[in-house]
Parts: sequence; structure tokens; C-alpha cells
Amino acid sequence: MPLLEVNELKTHFHTRNGIVRAVDGVSFSLEKGQTVGIVGESGSGKSVTCYSLLGLIPMPPGKIEGGSALFDSIDLLNCGEKKLREVRGKRISMIFQDPMTSLNPYLRIATQITEPLRLHMGMDKNRALKEAIKALGEVGIPEPDKRIQMYPHEFSGGMRQRVMIAMALITKPEILIADEPTTALDVTVQKQILDLIKERQQELGTAVIFITHDLAVISEVCDEINVMYAGNIVERAKADELFQKPLHAYTRALLKSIPAMHAKGEELYTIPGLPPDVSKLIRGCAFRPRNELGDPEQCLPNKPTLKDTGNGHWVQDCPGCLA
Repeated sequence: MPLLEVNELKTHFHTRNGIVRAVDGVSFSLEKGQTVGIVGESGSGKSVTCYSLLGLIPMPPGKIEGGSALFDSIDLLNCGEKKLREVRGKRISMIFQDPMTSLNPYLRIATQITEPLRLHMGMDKNRALKEAIKALGEVGIPEPDKRIQMYPHEFSGGMRQRVMIAMALITKPEILIADEPTTALDVTVQKQILDLIKERQQELGTAVIFITHDLAVISEVCDEINVMYAGNIVERAKADELFQKPLHAYTRALLKSIPAMHAKGEELYTIPGLPPDVSKLIRGCAFRPRNELGDPEQCLPNKPTLKDTGNGHWVQDCPGCLA
């Protein structure tokens, strides 16, 4: 049985301009120790999917319209705030996209990193501080006993991200959600952060959901990849399989737009147009207006569904996107 099983998750935002269908029927599962990637352009619904699991969607305007997310027989979408609070931060942790806005600028790092230990593990102040100093040292922060008394603005972007990782892993969670953890970092620091997450995952046996728009990053860390577009998963496969044999036109377009895939001096490929406005009801294949690697004339007039093509490789059954 999977550690986490998400079925037909729907998260909509009710706004003055209409209903924004940010996530519109997403299903995936996560095994113990596995790393599952969710990739797609900005606005595809990646972060909203994971925020929904932890009850971090502002309600209103957000609303979980349907689906289930089973974690150890607990339905995270329908278990109530009290039960969710017991899970969130202890058994399921999250590294947020921007550590500068996720860390409280008015509180010392010591206060913020010891909070999960005192809240979830019942530790006293002194023991929690010792554990926090140890955790900072494990993520590569020099002189952790001194730096733990500093404020977030006294750390570089890479060091703040390390603090976030230490804070997320300090309770030894069963699941870690990493939301674009390397976005604002330079390439050298990116590599260090990815290695650090991998190393800590192997030590603790943690399962990881890795959210990113960077396919180059996701190819290094993920066992399985979910490609999202307009609030839906359009393709799912093992990492090697997806890179060697992409089936959906959107996946092929994403791979083609990786700079490393181009010869020196060759013009970079960009996907034409913009992602669809999910506040308007999309009838049929959402990728049809931007589909230039398939045959848009064959795109379905009804919403495509995920089909298993064998070897655990799932893809939306739209003839135009598979052409």
C-alpha cells in the first residue's frame, strides 16, 4: 500500500472573475523512500496540489471541491484542522519556495527551528536548542551554535534554504514536500542543496515530493515524474522512461526547450503562446492551441483521460498530442 495516495484532487478558487480551476482532478501515489517529481510551467497547479494536501490553501477563496488524499488511513482533505495539525510539520514537512518570505524576519533562527520540536515532540527549550544546533550542522551551516542566534536577513539565500531544510527534516518526517527549493539559487548552491536533500532522505528513509519547472533538476533527483498542465497531469512515467520516450506533445515541448538540448549557437526553442486561463471552462484538450509538435486537428473535443501505455507509463489519450 502506498505511503500517500491522492485521488481526483480538485482545488478551485472562487473569485470575482469566476471559478479558477487550479487543480482539476489530480491523482498520484508515493511509496516510502521514493522521490516523485511534479513538473510544469508556472500556473500549472503544482504548488496548489501540495498546499491542498497540507491545508495551506486560503479558504476562502480556495475550496477543496473533491477527491481524497490517504496517508496512513488519514484522509488529509477531510480529517479536520486538529488532526491535520498533528500531521503537518511532524509527519509531513515542507520546504517552501522562498525562504526569505517563509522565515519570520522578526524571530531568531533558534526560535523558528526549535518550534516543531517543542510543539510536536514536547521537548524543553534547552534540549530543543541542542537538537536545532545539531540539525544546522548536519545541513552544512558553519558555527551553528553561534549562527542559530542570528536573524534570517543575516544569512545568504543558500544558507536560508539550508535552514528551511533543517527545519523541515528536524522531526524526521515520513514525507518531505520540496517546492522549488533551488529556484533562487546559483548553480553551485543548487547542486549542494539537491545533494543535501538526497543525503538526508537516504539517512531518514523519507519520501519526497519534488515540485519544479526545471526538468534538468528533476532528472537528477526523481524516480517518477508527473507532468502537469492546466491543473491536470498529462503524463506520468519513471524518470528514465520519460526522458527517453516522452509521448505527450507538452512533455516533448518542455524537453525540447531545455537549453542543454540545443547545439551551440542554435536558437532556443520556446513553447508558443501562453498557458490557458483556468478561470474559463476548458472544453477538450487544454494544450491544443499551443500544440505544434503533434497534430492539433486531432485533439479531442472532450477532456482527455490518463491511460496506461504499459511499463507504468501513463499519458492523456488525446490523439493530437500523441501524434
